[in-house]
Amino acid sequence: MLEHSRASTGVKEPTDLNALADEYLRLAYHGLRAKDSSFNATMETHFDPDLPLLSVIPQDIGRVLLNLINNAFYAVQQRKVGVTQVTPTLPQPTITVSTQKLIVKF
Repeated sequence: MLEHSRASTGVKEPTDLNALADEYLRLAYHGLRAKDSSFNATMETHFDPDLPLLSVIPQDIGRVLLNLINNAFYAVQQRKVGVTQVTPTLPQPTITVSTQKLIVKF
């Protein structure tokens, strides 16, 4: 998975960030589940349907997304491990990924 994300061409191309974020969210989740089949989390997405294609290097942005999402999954996994010793019935953790088009004026 990481080798695929590292195969950067270094060329910017029009990219659907919603699709990229969704792809890496699922890759991160399945990667974690492959290591720990007992891990479960709810994944929520709130993608801005009006987000335009952006000229970026998809592999580079994908690597950033993958790191952020992996960190989020790791954090909820660690929290659940620590808290379940005290409170055995916790709700399932939720990871939310959202996009939003913002207009920045200088």
